[in-house]
Amino acid sequence: MNVLEDYSHKSIADTLNITEATSRSQLFKAKRLLKIKIETHRSKSHGQV
Repeated sequence: MNVLEDYSHKSIADTLNITEATSRSQLFKAKRLLKIKIETHRSKSHGQV
């Protein structure tokens, strides 16, 4: 919601009944997981034609 819809962490926290810190933490974890998945995909497809 923060990245795609440009919602503030406060707005997300209020909507989901969580803290702003939890919203930020979940975004950080999601970005880290996405980075790992992209890197894994690139390393698997590297060299394949």
